[in-house]
Amino acid sequence: MAYEEYNDLLIKAQHENSEYRVFTFDIIGSKKMTKYDRYIAQYDIIFLIERVYADIKELERTLNIDILIKEPGFGSFFDTNIQNDFCYRYEPFLFGDMVGLTIYNGSIDPLIIYEIFDYNKEEMNLKYDFHKCNLLYQTNDYNEGNTKYFRGYAIHAAEELHKRKNDEIRNSINDRNIIDNEEIKRYMYIVKTNHQKAINNAINLLSTYNENFLAGKMDKIGNYIIKDLYIKEKYKKLLKKDNNE
Repeated sequence: MAYEEYNDLLIKAQHENSEYRVFTFDIIGSKKMTKYDRYIAQYDIIFLIERVYADIKELERTLNIDILIKEPGFGSFFDTNIQNDFCYRYEPFLFGDMVGLTIYNGSIDPLIIYEIFDYNKEEMNLKYDFHKCNLLYQTNDYNEGNTKYFRGYAIHAAEELHKRKNDEIRNSINDRNIIDNEEIKRYMYIVKTNHQKAINNAINLLSTYNENFLAGKMDKIGNYIIKDLYIKEKYKKLLKKDNNE
């Protein structure tokens, strides 16, 4: 069945003590880009989400709490042993021109994730605007999808919410929390204190060369330097760059 047929479970999951919260970020107007501009944009957003992910990992380490999802069967986007199924079992994830990541619900306020994302976007001087969404879901097991709201459905629903208005679902999303500015400052102070280490970790990951992945060269602050239009066919396929969406 199509993911939209489970919107009743989606809405229910937003009001229950669901275990997982998935965040998605989709470039606005990507379909209007030239093919070359889309290549560059996908380089940029992969590094952007890896920087965000690395910042959150440093936040976890400093606070000694679990924030990012850690489940059996999940791995890095660059781990070719991870099965790319309907559950998108890698973190952070890429889905067309959309990137995202998943946290344990209640581990950290959603606004902090958005603050970290915007901080990195501004530091990278990216000119793209993004649709943003976060949804609660209940299971990573497709076999439980009839009774619990499933991860794959949540990611597809978030993508659809980026593209069109759905008041029934939007009104069910609990991402309008108001938290104290001092709390935001406290978390962001920790992020900024450990930020260079996070960037270095992201650069080390994305600068890895092997037969399945070619990241391209980077400058000293981690921005991509793309010398020409050539990108390996395997890499294009991996990043879904040869689609017509």
